[in-house]
Amino acid sequence: MGSPAAAPNPPPSQGSAPSVRTFAIVMAVVVLLVGAVVTAVLISKTGPFQDDSVVDEALAYIPDEATVVEFRDQLKAEERLGIDDVKTGADDAEVLRYRQATLGSPWIDNDYTPYLDRMNDQETAFTAFDVDWSASVTLGSPSAGSFLRIYRMDADLDLDRVADEMVDAGWDESDVEGGRKLEAQPEDRDPIPVTVGGYPDVLGYVPANELVLLPDEHLMVAGDYEEVLDVIAGESESLATSGTFRDLLHVDDAALEYAYLTEGSRATCTTTGDLLMFEWPSPELVERIQQLVDGLQIPRAAASLVLADGDTVTTKSRLLFDDEEEAAEDAKARETYLREGSTIVGNEPIADVLDVDSISVDGAVETIDFTFERGPSDLVSGVLVRDLPPTFCLV
Repeated sequence: MGSPAAAPNPPPSQGSAPSVRTFAIVMAVVVLLVGAVVTAVLISKTGPFQDDSVVDEALAYIPDEATVVEFRDQLKAEERLGIDDVKTGADDAEVLRYRQATLGSPWIDNDYTPYLDRMNDQETAFTAFDVDWSASVTLGSPSAGSFLRIYRMDADLDLDRVADEMVDAGWDESDVEGGRKLEAQPEDRDPIPVTVGGYPDVLGYVPANELVLLPDEHLMVAGDYEEVLDVIAGESESLATSGTFRDLLHVDDAALEYAYLTEGSRATCTTTGDLLMFEWPSPELVERIQQLVDGLQIPRAAASLVLADGDTVTTKSRLLFDDEEEAAEDAKARETYLREGSTIVGNEPIADVLDVDSISVDGAVETIDFTFERGPSDLVSGVLVRDLPPTFCLV
């Protein structure tokens, strides 16, 4: 599941209609208001994340210029659901057991999941079952930056054997520092689905006709792979040392299964078309939005998290502000809106969509605990997007 594609800018306002700038500012605040609260799921135990946590391992490979990170700990979710034994080569009954178990946890799916049947039929060297964790990353500006996908594969999967089999299936090979690059040619592509020799060369919206396998790291990387190689070589910094997202991940040391992290302009959606996925609003709608968001601040970064303990799954979002005063001011206004306000398009009471369990401030970080009436799977699947436009920014 990636973020939806941005829509084109609407025409400039005319007559009494509000200016584009006014609308963007208003909607940017709205985006954070529910967007930070409307994108994930969690549960608590004790203690902050340790340096050897899975999410810290992932951050150590992600370049520090990342502005959006969608992290999925697939193995942890599979262990919770008792399906971590299902691997490539599983028979139809095992595949069905896996799919039934994950119906309520759609964040388990990775970019290879849509190709599962095709890859099984082709008896490929790996499938979606062999991914331990994955990260979908936007580097720099969402409108002008680059994208990459990082997959940490099962330690028992021999990536050199995978590379050999991909070459046999028609992929070209060349060397990169510490690994092997496989490249698919357009003329070899099977259009339905988009695969070469059974292996997909498009992952989400990221071209994967160049796939880098790093056996020593147990990683596969698609997209702007050179940025990851620079991090591994120590030539550039990673998010593990840059700090901003780590500040938001210092939550209870629980079973983190999903995290959606945004930073800078991406956290407010003002530099993307995400604000403009709906019809250009009337002056009356803009006036209502201005009333709803009075007092809300714009954070430096936002995180929505999914953590689980057994069958219990709850939701937590965290916002990072410049200082404690700003975080406290936002918390007061945000709680009023979430308890008394309404959705932007459907004008549905927020209280009918989610229950706010608590809103707290610790230094410059605001934390919102909440539960969706229709369940976390609806949220992560984007079912509520029609009523909560800010989810375009964080889902």
